[in-house]
Parts: sequence; C-alpha cells; structure tokens
Amino acid sequence: MKFIPSLLLPFTLFLCSCQSPKEKTADTSTEKIAAEPTREAAISLLNRLADDLENGRDSDAVKHMGAYPGVSEAKMTGEMKGFLEKNEISSAGVTILAEKGKWGKLTEIFPERGPRLAEKWQLDPEDCWALGYEGAEAGFHWNGEKFLIIRCDDVGKLN
Repeated sequence: MKFIPSLLLPFTLFLCSCQSPKEKTADTSTEKIAAEPTREAAISLLNRLADDLENGRDSDAVKHMGAYPGVSEAKMTGEMKGFLEKNEISSAGVTILAEKGKWGKLTEIFPERGPRLAEKWQLDPEDCWALGYEGAEAGFHWNGEKFLIIRCDDVGKLN
C-alpha cells in the first residue's frame, strides 16, 4: 500500500499544472483575474459591479472602479447608488452589452472621446479598453493585473 501515495503525487502535479495560463485565482476571493486584458474579464467585472450595486453592496462595488484623480474612495462609495438610479448599469444591460457590444482599445471604440477620457483619468490610452453598443459605454483601465472601470454610461438603459 505504500506505492499508492507515490502514484498520487505525479497525478496531483499534473492536475495543478493544467490551470489556464491566462487566468490565476485571486488570493482574496474565488474570483478569477485575467492575466491579460480580455473582453471576458471586462464583462465579468461589469457583472460583479451590477451584482454588488443591485444587492446594496456599494462599498464592494467601488472596489471595481478606477481611482479618479482627486476623489476619495468615501465620496465614490457615496455616489454608487446613483449608478442604479440613473440606469448607468443593470445586470440585464450588461448581458446585452456583452452579447452585442463592440470591444477594443478605448481610442478605437471611441476615437474622439477616448483620448480625452484617458487624459482626464491621467492614464495611458494604450492601457484603456472599451465596450460600446447603441449609446451604452463601458471603459476600463488595465493596470497590468486586472481591469478597473473608468466609465459606465447608459448600460442599464439597454433592453
């Protein structure tokens, strides 16, 4: 019976090595963080934002947002309720944006507004991505490890 544990070790190592190179598990939760900027990672972040807001978790929702220069996290947390009230985001809207939205670099999706938005946030436009469809817009900053939302406009109005 001593040979069984020695057979399990190679199998266990094989299973551990099968994790996708594009994803790693975050230490702080069960969420997966993309190792590179992808449409799927951006949509997942929008879904988490919508879920947090729809369930009254404003302090969790603000953690999905980029830090706007000069605005405290406390002030941003206080403004999170306005996202739902103004129909800036909803789970249903995120689903439609995910299915029909155009994805790409912020400056490709919004050639006129994209560069100004990146400058306003004091970000390199090359690190910014966007998803847009019929007036609904979502902008993201890739910080090298994960996305943070820098724009969410009219996603909740999609139907």
